[in-house]
Amino acid sequence: MSEAHVNSTAYPIQRKEAASPLLHESIKDEIKWRRQFLSVLELPSIMDAIDDDQAFSDLLHYAIENRLIRQSALAEKIKYANSQIGRWAAGKASPPLVVRRVVIEEIRGLLSESLTKRQKLVL
Repeated sequence: MSEAHVNSTAYPIQRKEAASPLLHESIKDEIKWRRQFLSVLELPSIMDAIDDDQAFSDLLHYAIENRLIRQSALAEKIKYANSQIGRWAAGKASPPLVVRRVVIEEIRGLLSESLTKRQKLVL
């Protein structure tokens, strides 16, 4: 097998023209979805809403379950155990309010980073 063939099958999105129109549209849809969630997190009222344990848990669970963020990336950013993030998302434990605010800020940052990466794929 030639080197060119190996590279094209192992890394199908290596160059812009290698992405199929269907994949291109899928990425654009994902970008739209991430932007919508990020806009919700930027609402001033979100910080009031996370005072409620269940609301915080639901928001975190949604972000992780829908693959908007990686649980391990969030854990690394805020210096908490991955298992602790899982307990918060499952509603089995709740962090103090100050930590919740940090979590929301870090989710915003992770979403912004992922949006930037995905936008480069469709340019």
